[in-house]
Amino acid sequence: MLFKESIISAITSIRSNIIRSFLTTLAIIIGTAAVIAVIGLGSSANKALDAQIVDKEELPNQELKTFRDLQVGNLRQVTETG
Repeated sequence: MLFKESIISAITSIRSNIIRSFLTTLAIIIGTAAVIAVIGLGSSANKALDAQIVDKEELPNQELKTFRDLQVGNLRQVTETG
């Protein structure tokens, strides 16, 4: 009986605050989509970087260094031969 009353109370609260419920649902959907998009972008960037790295057995004297340019904020890659 307590469970049934709780469900009825929850439905009544949702119906009495329709706009608040809609905005909360919308915020959850947008937030979840944003997190999925950022994870997808990070994964894609990681795969793109992995595809650019030269196999160490082919050219053993090369190093790949990636660092952030402090003035621009962009990533640059420098390949040095030793």
